[in-house]
Amino acid sequence: MASNKVTFADKAVDGIISPSDINELKAAANGAIDDAEAARQLAAAAVTESQLSTALALKVDAVAGSMLMTTQQANDLQAIKTLVIPGSADADTVINSLVEIIKAFEDNPEGFNIAQAMALKLDSATFGANQTAVTAALILKVDKIAGKGLSTNDYTDTEKSKLSAIPDSAFTYLGQVATRCTQPRNFNSGITYAMARSLHIARDLIVNPILVMPNYSIVNHNDVANAAGTIKVAIEYPAGIFTLANENKANGNNPVAFPAGLLPLNFEITIPKNARFWVRSYVQNPTGVVWFQYQSGYITPQEEFCDLGSGAGTDKTTIPSNSPATNATFSPVLILAQTAQPCVAIIGDSREEGGTEAITDNAFDVGLTARTVGHISGYSSFAEAGSLIAQWNSATRTYRDMILKGSIPGVGDGVKPYFTHISNEYGINDLSNNDTAVNLATKRAVFAALYPKSIVIGHTLLPYNISIDGWATKTNQALGTNQPKVAAFNDLVRAGIEGEVFYWDVANAVDPYRENKYPVTRNPNDAARPAICQFTGAISGTTLTVSSVASGALAVGDTITDNLTTGGAVQPGTRITALGTGTGINGTYTVSKNHSAFPYAGAVAAKTMYTGAFATNDGLHQTYTLSEMIRDSGVINVNYLRR
Repeated sequence: MASNKVTFADKAVDGIISPSDINELKAAANGAIDDAEAARQLAAAAVTESQLSTALALKVDAVAGSMLMTTQQANDLQAIKTLVIPGSADADTVINSLVEIIKAFEDNPEGFNIAQAMALKLDSATFGANQTAVTAALILKVDKIAGKGLSTNDYTDTEKSKLSAIPDSAFTYLGQVATRCTQPRNFNSGITYAMARSLHIARDLIVNPILVMPNYSIVNHNDVANAAGTIKVAIEYPAGIFTLANENKANGNNPVAFPAGLLPLNFEITIPKNARFWVRSYVQNPTGVVWFQYQSGYITPQEEFCDLGSGAGTDKTTIPSNSPATNATFSPVLILAQTAQPCVAIIGDSREEGGTEAITDNAFDVGLTARTVGHISGYSSFAEAGSLIAQWNSATRTYRDMILKGSIPGVGDGVKPYFTHISNEYGINDLSNNDTAVNLATKRAVFAALYPKSIVIGHTLLPYNISIDGWATKTNQALGTNQPKVAAFNDLVRAGIEGEVFYWDVANAVDPYRENKYPVTRNPNDAARPAICQFTGAISGTTLTVSSVASGALAVGDTITDNLTTGGAVQPGTRITALGTGTGINGTYTVSKNHSAFPYAGAVAAKTMYTGAFATNDGLHQTYTLSEMIRDSGVINVNYLRR
């Protein structure tokens, strides 16, 4: 098919070329020139096929994720591959590949010595020949333990024999393992029997204990032997189950002779740690028995009793019958068993005896030291109200020293004391008896020297001051004549008294700002306690009868006093324990201390009374609330009780 395109040549023949045609012709000519130049440049840059092939031979194909490496790098990679990737074993007898090392550990027991085996190929072809040598090498090795190395001293058979020869008793001792043991202080020739049940708490596992029963009393601060009588003793544990002393069993379950001084009795019984148990003692003596009379007004736990009277009395050692609690007790002076735990002998005056306090928990411990240490340690109390350290130091202490020095015949080895620690609170009566702070410190040092095998603990002394408002405020407390000496002595204690290994700063617990005053609440920053109650009341037995209230209101827990400046007829530490018909005003209330004649304090006729202070009612003796404050403060640090 013929093209119908009109060319420039056609237009020229026909004579019809226009100006636009001329411009188009110019543009075409210029384009042809440009194309010719490009062709010229391409021809100049062209290479031959041979040259291109040669250049391509120097290249490698690009692969995503790969890169080039040198021949040395490739060789190194191949060597690693040989070590790591399992393959056929090489022919040498040396463990020189990772696979062979792993196989060596897989095929051999714990403790395999790879360093020894590196020279011995452990493949199946050669291990059999070297097994004996490897085994011999392993026998000489032990497992490596992080943080431990070889000792420079050999543990020989001789040393082992020496260690084996050390008896178990070298790690334990025969020590006091229970609470609430006391010495007798009282004697009356007209009282010829005592039937007592005393409460104790085990502060270690007790196995086959020895109970040391006292047959002496304290007369003018001296030990005085009592005449021989008879005694029968049983341990009641658990409640209602009775175990007689071996000596009573051997005598047909009857009483045995009770010589003067101290009598150890043996029992076959196990009592768990922290268990409550009771000791029932029946003593007869036609010339009079001994017992411990608590400070006037002290109330014993309802679980205790002590019948005292003339005649033979009734043996209740194995009868589940209890008499009402009284203000007296007769208990072992020691309850001993093998133990590794520390224990404490408590020495001091009325503050340690604790009769002005009140029983406030099921441990039944009272006194500055006993209320704290009794929760973890066994103890015996030798505290004596009204006594001086000067009297202790100069007294005849025949039986007390046997007890404190561990020298009761036939009881223990006669070398180690039964107590690891002796707590000495003495001092306040000495200062009020015209002693100086320096003289008192000297006497405390003399005491410590008496007992060099025990750790002697000193005490600072509580304040001894006066008040005109029943110690309800700090403002109305004054130093008096004794408190300056107390403060001076406390400074000497803190500086250190010879022989006292450490001290318990009870004064700091109640008077941290050195104000020489008693606290008025549990917060030593407080200046006054809540408003006191003034009322008219009478006490008979344990019943307080309130006939009128002048100000304030009574409440459970309040202490009661009838004198705002000194002690009065109401016994120190008497507190309201329960509401009767009274609910803060007139009516009856139950109080903690019995006021009904011997062995208690006498009844108190109607008179003006007050709810007492928080810390003291007489400036000398602590209330139970102050004793608890000292316990809770931690100044009596039981962590110091270490053997």
